[in-house]
Amino acid sequence: MNFDDQSIVKPLPSVEVVKQEEEYWNAKLPLSLKNILIKANGAIPLEKEFSTEQSSYVIERFLCIVEDTDTDNGVLDIDVTRTRLDERIIFDEDVAGAQLLPFAVLFAGDYLCLNYYENEEEPKVYVWKHEESSDMEPYIEFVADNLNEFLKKVQ
Repeated sequence: MNFDDQSIVKPLPSVEVVKQEEEYWNAKLPLSLKNILIKANGAIPLEKEFSTEQSSYVIERFLCIVEDTDTDNGVLDIDVTRTRLDERIIFDEDVAGAQLLPFAVLFAGDYLCLNYYENEEEPKVYVWKHEESSDMEPYIEFVADNLNEFLKKVQ
């Protein structure tokens, strides 16, 4: 996947910072997402469009990891996004760690998420729909069996 270099959010997170976030989220990120965060943190992809069986979507940009969330790019931080979406990305309040982990924002306010609730080891990619989701009842649409398969779908 190619990115608009001018849109990369700096400073780029180190491998160690990404590992710390994985521990905090209780989620092992796919290698391809780690690479995106380390090399193109929060960037706008040049290839943006993908389709599911139900709809077509446009990626606005990937989310990022920032140390100072009080900056202009703080709203793009994965932790800030998780906090903002709060219980609308949780299936079960008794399960610790990330259940739906947003990693990219789509046109019109939906998000691409990795679903750790269904499978902690091999999370599938889903679109999380903001208008249809409510507390403890996230509304999601299947996109791909894994992140690499998803990245191949983007045009």
